[in-house]
Amino acid sequence: MGDENPHGVCTWGDASECGECALNGRLSCRWEAGRLWGFVALSLPFAATTVLGMVLTGSLTINWAPQAAYTAFVLLFFTIVETRLLCRHCPHYAGGGVTIRCFANYGLPKLWRFQPGPMSRTEKAGLMACFAVFGLYPVLTMAAGIWFLIEKHGSYGFTPLLGLVGLAIANAASAASFIYLLNLFYCPRCVNFSCPLNGVPEDVVEEYLLRNPVMKGAWDSFNERRPELDEGAGNG
Repeated sequence: MGDENPHGVCTWGDASECGECALNGRLSCRWEAGRLWGFVALSLPFAATTVLGMVLTGSLTINWAPQAAYTAFVLLFFTIVETRLLCRHCPHYAGGGVTIRCFANYGLPKLWRFQPGPMSRTEKAGLMACFAVFGLYPVLTMAAGIWFLIEKHGSYGFTPLLGLVGLAIANAASAASFIYLLNLFYCPRCVNFSCPLNGVPEDVVEEYLLRNPVMKGAWDSFNERRPELDEGAGNG
């Protein structure tokens, strides 16, 4: 099927066929640099307030352990854990090469084989837990810093306290804004259909799967085994 499209997924097929596709314009099937830069723009406010807030907290408390732990978590999550739980199920992951070409994790190494079937319930639960840590840890660290300053009874003055409070509020607001905009502009068109945040209608999902027999077969096989998996989970 070629080095560019080893799994025969239409996302990496001949682009000339997209013009006649019924899903054209309804899904973000093809790689587009513009959507990557759009995702980066959505992420910047949260990233900026996270870095500034965590650095200010560490500088004031003289305790960098929370920042070191979060940095290690972020590196581990994005390079290894997320690609295992989420990315390897995505058609964008199915393209040739050793790095991911998608709208969010572009350039990360492909450490796992492409899995054309959907995510399991365990994978979804693990992913959402990691998302919660990623989004909540910075503001909780800043909250701890705020409490530290309050306990010092103004020894540092009000300016650092107000600055940290402002960054904590901005960080929480930017996280909420990112999730909202992601669900508005990206999730309703994303081809990683089993992601817990995916918002693509079922009829569109089915049409895409019909166009991609490798994925269709894996999804059908998973759905056939789902009653056994659910029963096993209930007994467990």
